[in-house]
Amino acid sequence: MLLQREAERQHYLGCTGNKQSYQTQMLEKQSEELCNLRDKIREYDRREQICDRKWHDLIKENELSMQEIAAYKEQLVK
Repeated sequence: MLLQREAERQHYLGCTGNKQSYQTQMLEKQSEELCNLRDKIREYDRREQICDRKWHDLIKENELSMQEIAAYKEQLVK
């Protein structure tokens, strides 16, 4: 990653010869990367919430099934 950034810096400085232009381009690129990462994090958070809801639903379903099983066992014993 560091070598890639250095190569980009050399490219921008070589093309424009303007340090200010290079800094602006780097800030724009970093801003774009941060926006992409923020979007990925939001998507992962959304998926995590969906998985949490499904997991809690499965746990509730399992508890209800266990209660039904216990009730059926009591009926068999009687």
